Amino acid sequence: MSDVEVEDFVNENISAMYFCGLSLEDTVPDHSTLSRFRKVLTRRKAYDKLLQILNRQLEEKKIKISQGSKMVDASITETPYRPKGKPVYEVARDRKEDERDIDTIKQEASSMRLVRKQQPGVDHNASWLRKGKKLYFGYKRHYLTDADGLVDSVHTTPANRHDSKGLKPLLAKIKESQITALFADKGYQVPDNNKLLKSKHVKNRIQHKAYRDRPLTHHEKIFNYLIGKTRYVIERTFGGIKLWFGGGYARYKGGPKYMPSMCWKPLLTI
Repeated sequence: MSDVEVEDFVNENISAMYFCGLSLEDTVPDHSTLSRFRKVLTRRKAYDKLLQILNRQLEEKKIKISQGSKMVDASITETPYRPKGKPVYEVARDRKEDERDIDTIKQEASSMRLVRKQQPGVDHNASWLRKGKKLYFGYKRHYLTDADGLVDSVHTTPANRHDSKGLKPLLAKIKESQITALFADKGYQVPDNNKLLKSKHVKNRIQHKAYRDRPLTHHEKIFNYLIGKTRYVIERTFGGIKLWFGGGYARYKGGPKYMPSMCWKPLLTI
Protein backbone atom coordinates (compact mmCIF):
# COMPACT_ATOMS: atom_id res chain seq x y z
CA MET A 1 0.00 0.00 0.00
CA SER A 2 1.00 3.61 -0.52
CA ASP A 3 0.97 6.01 2.43
CA VAL A 4 -2.44 7.38 1.39
CA GLU A 5 -3.88 3.86 1.08
CA VAL A 6 -2.56 2.92 4.53
CA GLU A 7 -4.24 5.96 6.09
CA ASP A 8 -7.58 5.17 4.43
CA PHE A 9 -7.38 1.46 5.24
CA VAL A 10 -6.74 1.98 8.95
CA ASN A 11 -9.49 4.61 9.15
CA GLU A 12 -12.02 2.22 7.62
CA ASN A 13 -10.98 -1.08 9.22
CA ILE A 14 -11.46 -1.74 12.95
CA SER A 15 -9.17 -4.79 12.86
CA ALA A 16 -6.40 -2.66 11.34
CA MET A 17 -6.84 -0.04 14.07
CA TYR A 18 -6.61 -2.77 16.72
CA PHE A 19 -3.47 -4.17 15.07
CA CYS A 20 -1.90 -0.69 15.18
CA GLY A 21 -2.84 -0.21 18.84
CA LEU A 22 -5.43 2.48 18.12
CA SER A 23 -8.93 2.86 19.56
CA LEU A 24 -11.98 4.34 17.86
CA GLU A 25 -11.35 7.65 19.65
CA ASP A 26 -7.76 7.91 18.43
CA THR A 27 -6.73 9.87 15.36
CA VAL A 28 -5.05 7.86 12.63
CA PRO A 29 -1.75 9.47 11.49
CA ASP A 30 -2.13 11.05 8.06
CA HIS A 31 -0.12 9.99 5.02
CA SER A 32 2.44 12.79 5.36
CA THR A 33 3.24 11.64 8.91
CA LEU A 34 3.64 8.07 7.69
CA SER A 35 5.95 9.26 4.92
CA ARG A 36 8.18 11.19 7.33
CA PHE A 37 8.26 8.26 9.75
CA ARG A 38 9.27 5.87 6.97
CA LYS A 39 12.10 8.20 5.94
CA VAL A 40 13.37 8.22 9.54
CA LEU A 41 13.35 4.39 9.59
CA THR A 42 15.23 4.33 6.30
CA ARG A 43 17.82 6.86 7.44
CA ARG A 44 18.48 4.96 10.67
CA LYS A 45 18.51 1.56 8.89
CA ALA A 46 15.93 0.24 11.34
CA TYR A 47 14.09 -2.22 9.09
CA ASP A 48 16.45 -5.14 9.67
CA LYS A 49 16.23 -4.64 13.45
CA LEU A 50 12.43 -4.56 13.29
CA LEU A 51 12.41 -7.80 11.32
CA GLN A 52 14.65 -9.42 13.94
CA ILE A 53 12.27 -8.30 16.69
CA LEU A 54 9.26 -9.69 14.82
CA ASN A 55 11.02 -13.01 14.20
CA ARG A 56 11.97 -13.25 17.86
CA GLN A 57 8.31 -12.79 18.86
CA LEU A 58 7.29 -15.56 16.44
CA GLU A 59 9.94 -17.84 17.92
CA GLU A 60 8.66 -17.17 21.45
CA LYS A 61 5.16 -18.16 20.32
CA LYS A 62 6.56 -21.39 18.78
CA ILE A 63 5.39 -20.26 15.32
CA LYS A 64 8.86 -20.00 13.81
CA ILE A 65 11.99 -22.09 14.31
CA SER A 66 15.18 -20.05 14.06
CA GLN A 67 17.71 -22.88 13.61
CA GLY A 68 18.01 -25.37 10.76
CA SER A 69 18.08 -25.36 6.96
CA LYS A 70 17.69 -22.09 5.06
CA MET A 71 16.60 -21.23 1.53
CA VAL A 72 17.88 -18.32 -0.55
CA ASP A 73 16.61 -16.85 -3.80
CA ALA A 74 16.01 -13.55 -5.59
CA SER A 75 12.94 -12.06 -7.22
CA ILE A 76 12.51 -9.02 -9.46
CA THR A 77 10.44 -6.05 -8.31
CA GLU A 78 9.64 -3.55 -11.04
CA THR A 79 9.24 0.16 -10.44
CA PRO A 80 6.86 2.45 -12.37
CA TYR A 81 9.44 5.26 -12.15
CA ARG A 82 11.31 4.12 -15.27
CA PRO A 83 13.02 6.27 -17.91
CA LYS A 84 10.87 7.34 -20.84
CA GLY A 85 12.13 7.76 -24.39
CA LYS A 86 15.72 7.61 -25.54
CA PRO A 87 18.64 8.59 -23.26
CA VAL A 88 19.64 12.26 -23.43
CA TYR A 89 23.30 13.28 -23.15
CA GLU A 90 24.86 16.67 -22.51
CA VAL A 91 28.42 17.88 -23.08
CA ALA A 92 30.50 18.45 -19.97
CA ARG A 93 33.84 20.28 -19.99
CA ASP A 94 36.65 20.13 -17.50
CA ARG A 95 36.93 23.95 -17.42
CA LYS A 96 34.42 26.75 -17.19
CA GLU A 97 33.65 28.71 -20.35
CA ASP A 98 34.93 32.02 -18.95
CA GLU A 99 38.28 30.46 -18.00
CA ARG A 100 39.14 29.19 -21.47
CA ASP A 101 42.12 30.57 -23.34
CA ILE A 102 43.56 29.80 -26.79
CA ASP A 103 45.44 26.72 -25.61
CA THR A 104 42.41 25.19 -23.95
CA ILE A 105 40.26 25.94 -26.98
CA LYS A 106 42.71 23.95 -29.13
CA GLN A 107 42.45 21.07 -26.66
CA GLU A 108 38.66 21.36 -26.34
CA ALA A 109 37.98 18.14 -28.24
CA SER A 110 40.01 16.08 -25.76
CA SER A 111 38.57 17.84 -22.70
CA MET A 112 34.89 17.28 -23.59
CA ARG A 113 32.93 14.24 -22.50
CA LEU A 114 29.31 13.12 -22.74
CA VAL A 115 27.31 12.83 -19.53
CA ARG A 116 23.94 11.10 -19.43
CA LYS A 117 21.27 13.55 -18.33
CA GLN A 118 19.02 12.32 -15.55
CA GLN A 119 15.30 12.50 -16.24
CA PRO A 120 13.03 13.95 -13.54
CA GLY A 121 10.73 11.47 -11.80
CA VAL A 122 12.95 8.45 -12.54
CA ASP A 123 14.13 6.06 -9.82
CA HIS A 124 17.87 6.38 -10.36
CA ASN A 125 18.68 3.63 -7.86
CA ALA A 126 16.97 1.04 -10.06
CA SER A 127 18.43 -0.56 -13.20
CA TRP A 128 17.47 -2.51 -16.31
CA LEU A 129 17.58 -6.30 -16.58
CA ARG A 130 16.84 -8.56 -19.54
CA LYS A 131 15.32 -11.90 -18.57
CA GLY A 132 14.55 -14.05 -21.57
CA LYS A 133 12.93 -11.73 -24.09
CA LYS A 134 11.50 -9.32 -21.52
CA LEU A 135 13.07 -6.17 -20.06
CA TYR A 136 12.58 -5.21 -16.41
CA PHE A 137 13.41 -1.94 -14.67
CA GLY A 138 13.63 -2.11 -10.91
CA TYR A 139 15.27 -4.11 -8.14
CA LYS A 140 16.08 -7.61 -6.97
CA ARG A 141 14.84 -8.82 -3.61
CA HIS A 142 17.23 -11.33 -2.11
CA TYR A 143 15.49 -13.37 0.60
CA LEU A 144 16.80 -15.86 3.14
CA THR A 145 13.97 -17.97 4.57
CA ASP A 146 13.62 -20.89 6.93
CA ALA A 147 12.36 -24.32 5.87
CA ASP A 148 8.74 -23.09 6.08
CA GLY A 149 9.32 -20.04 3.88
CA LEU A 150 9.26 -17.45 6.69
CA VAL A 151 11.75 -14.67 6.05
CA ASP A 152 14.92 -14.42 8.16
CA SER A 153 16.70 -11.64 6.26
CA VAL A 154 16.35 -9.54 3.12
CA HIS A 155 18.76 -7.61 0.93
CA THR A 156 17.95 -5.23 -1.93
CA THR A 157 20.06 -4.58 -5.02
CA PRO A 158 19.50 -3.03 -8.45
CA ALA A 159 17.97 -5.52 -10.89
CA ASN A 160 21.19 -5.96 -12.88
CA ARG A 161 23.17 -7.27 -9.89
CA HIS A 162 23.94 -10.99 -10.16
CA ASP A 163 22.05 -13.28 -7.78
CA SER A 164 25.26 -14.70 -6.30
CA LYS A 165 26.22 -11.29 -4.86
CA GLY A 166 23.25 -11.35 -2.48
CA LEU A 167 24.24 -14.36 -0.39
CA LYS A 168 26.96 -12.79 1.77
CA PRO A 169 24.83 -9.78 2.92
CA LEU A 170 21.93 -12.13 3.75
CA LEU A 171 24.07 -14.40 5.92
CA ALA A 172 25.61 -11.38 7.67
CA LYS A 173 22.16 -10.45 9.04
CA ILE A 174 21.62 -13.71 10.94
CA LYS A 175 23.60 -15.58 13.58
CA GLU A 176 25.88 -18.38 12.37
CA SER A 177 24.23 -20.76 14.84
CA GLN A 178 20.88 -20.31 13.08
CA ILE A 179 21.89 -22.05 9.85
CA THR A 180 23.02 -25.64 9.33
CA ALA A 181 22.45 -26.05 5.57
CA LEU A 182 21.76 -23.70 2.67
CA PHE A 183 19.58 -24.55 -0.34
CA ALA A 184 19.87 -22.41 -3.49
CA ASP A 185 19.62 -22.65 -7.27
CA LYS A 186 22.58 -22.73 -9.65
CA GLY A 187 22.68 -18.92 -9.86
CA TYR A 188 24.49 -18.97 -6.50
CA GLN A 189 27.03 -21.58 -7.64
CA VAL A 190 30.22 -19.50 -7.61
CA PRO A 191 33.56 -20.24 -5.87
CA ASP A 192 33.20 -17.32 -3.43
CA ASN A 193 29.88 -18.63 -2.10
CA ASN A 194 31.27 -22.15 -1.74
CA LYS A 195 34.20 -20.81 0.28
CA LEU A 196 31.86 -18.67 2.39
CA LEU A 197 29.66 -21.63 3.36
CA LYS A 198 32.69 -23.78 4.12
CA SER A 199 34.14 -21.10 6.41
CA LYS A 200 30.85 -20.94 8.31
CA HIS A 201 30.59 -24.77 8.52
CA VAL A 202 27.29 -24.72 6.63
CA LYS A 203 26.27 -27.71 4.48
CA ASN A 204 26.38 -26.65 0.85
CA ARG A 205 23.11 -27.46 -0.92
CA ILE A 206 23.57 -25.15 -3.93
CA GLN A 207 22.62 -26.75 -7.25
CA HIS A 208 25.43 -27.62 -9.63
CA LYS A 209 25.88 -25.67 -12.85
CA ALA A 210 26.94 -27.00 -16.23
CA TYR A 211 29.71 -25.25 -18.17
CA ARG A 212 30.92 -25.37 -21.74
CA ASP A 213 32.74 -28.65 -22.33
CA ARG A 214 31.71 -29.77 -18.84
CA PRO A 215 28.16 -31.16 -18.71
CA LEU A 216 26.58 -32.28 -15.46
CA THR A 217 27.35 -35.78 -14.27
CA HIS A 218 24.61 -38.25 -13.42
CA HIS A 219 25.19 -37.68 -9.72
CA GLU A 220 24.98 -33.90 -10.12
CA LYS A 221 21.69 -34.18 -12.03
CA ILE A 222 20.17 -36.26 -9.23
CA PHE A 223 21.51 -33.78 -6.67
CA ASN A 224 19.92 -30.86 -8.54
CA TYR A 225 16.61 -32.70 -8.80
CA LEU A 226 16.47 -33.36 -5.07
CA ILE A 227 17.38 -29.75 -4.23
CA GLY A 228 14.71 -28.49 -6.63
CA LYS A 229 12.03 -30.52 -4.86
CA THR A 230 12.94 -28.79 -1.59
CA ARG A 231 13.29 -25.22 -2.87
CA TYR A 232 9.62 -24.79 -3.81
CA VAL A 233 9.07 -23.31 -0.34
CA ILE A 234 10.80 -20.02 -1.11
CA GLU A 235 9.06 -19.82 -4.49
CA ARG A 236 5.78 -20.04 -2.58
CA THR A 237 6.91 -17.10 -0.44
CA PHE A 238 7.56 -14.97 -3.53
CA GLY A 239 4.23 -16.00 -5.01
CA GLY A 240 2.36 -15.01 -1.85
CA ILE A 241 4.01 -11.58 -1.76
CA LYS A 242 3.09 -10.87 -5.39
CA LEU A 243 -0.40 -12.39 -5.32
CA TRP A 244 -1.71 -11.10 -1.99
CA PHE A 245 0.27 -7.92 -1.44
CA GLY A 246 1.12 -6.59 -4.89
CA GLY A 247 4.82 -7.08 -4.20
CA GLY A 248 5.70 -7.23 -7.88
CA TYR A 249 5.89 -3.43 -8.09
CA ALA A 250 7.69 -0.87 -5.95
CA ARG A 251 5.61 1.73 -4.14
CA TYR A 252 8.40 4.23 -3.52
CA LYS A 253 11.60 5.45 -5.14
CA GLY A 254 14.79 3.93 -3.82
CA GLY A 255 15.23 0.32 -2.74
CA PRO A 256 15.82 0.94 0.99
CA LYS A 257 12.53 2.85 1.32
CA TYR A 258 10.21 0.01 0.42
CA MET A 259 11.98 -3.29 0.08
CA PRO A 260 12.68 -4.18 3.73
CA SER A 261 9.06 -3.64 4.72
CA MET A 262 7.95 -6.21 2.14
CA CYS A 263 9.83 -8.94 3.94
CA TRP A 264 7.34 -8.75 6.81
CA LYS A 265 4.35 -9.54 4.64
CA PRO A 266 4.74 -13.33 4.45
CA LEU A 267 4.94 -13.32 8.25
CA LEU A 268 1.75 -11.30 8.63
CA THR A 269 -0.26 -13.98 6.82
CA ILE A 270 0.07 -16.33 9.78
